[in-house]
Amino acid sequence: MPTVPVWVWPPDSDAPLHAADLTVERTARFHYRPDYLERGDALPLDPVELRLARSARGIAISAADGLPGVIRDAKPAGYGADRLNAHAGTELSPLELLERGVPDGVGAIEATASSAAR
Repeated sequence: MPTVPVWVWPPDSDAPLHAADLTVERTARFHYRPDYLERGDALPLDPVELRLARSARGIAISAADGLPGVIRDAKPAGYGADRLNAHAGTELSPLELLERGVPDGVGAIEATASSAAR
């Protein structure tokens, strides 16, 4: 079961926070981390699709690729996805594209296991 940490950069912060985990198997689920929810300044990554919620089951994601829209926006697309697929020699999954994308893309969200080391 592929699970990818979701990192956010809060305003006025120079380090990312591990805010949630995205699990994609047959269906996708998004889980906010309890320590993120306990922060006084915690904000939903998407106030409609990803409301702040404490749920053991997480938030079900219905998109065909298993990615919430706000995270899909952080995924390489177009030319960037084509180059990553060509380099890999195969069609990468949406999670693999997120993992291999550049860490300083648009927005303050990144979904990758390697973000903590960046």
